[in-house]
Amino acid sequence: MELLIGRLKAPESPYPDSILAKHEQSLMKELRDMLASVPNHRDPLLQRRMLPHCLPLMEAISYRMAYDAAVNIHLDQRIIDMFVASIIKMDSAWYAENGLKRSDQSAIEEAAAFSLLPELPSLLEGLDISEYVTAPIVSDGAWSNFIVSLGTTGYSAERDAHNSKIRGRL
Repeated sequence: MELLIGRLKAPESPYPDSILAKHEQSLMKELRDMLASVPNHRDPLLQRRMLPHCLPLMEAISYRMAYDAAVNIHLDQRIIDMFVASIIKMDSAWYAENGLKRSDQSAIEEAAAFSLLPELPSLLEGLDISEYVTAPIVSDGAWSNFIVSLGTTGYSAERDAHNSKIRGRL
């Protein structure tokens, strides 16, 4: 509420034309219009109507600020594009209402993912996360070791041959 009535202000974006900044501005305008429709910002009906929109607004501000920071530090553009594509998915309806068709949203996500795919191993290596990743599927060697470690149900070639004969008679 403090943001909407002007007591507090989110940092301004150096990239006001970015799609995430436009999303934030739109949500802010929508809630300010709602606020302007009542005589008092403490109106219980207004607060009930606004409450469900507070978290999405805070998230929009946060995502836009993260985007701004990533651009400012010259983070790999492919990573930024993947970030933006993932944020678009979180409020797909708003982006569709504002001219970004669902098919375009999917195309943006696909392009971002495919541009990152060849670099994924080196990007993950750069994060130095190997000690935190414990799922065996992350490498062929770990997966093979996991398979070998699994217990068996007592496979027997003789039993398999016997079962094959029985199936052959049926």
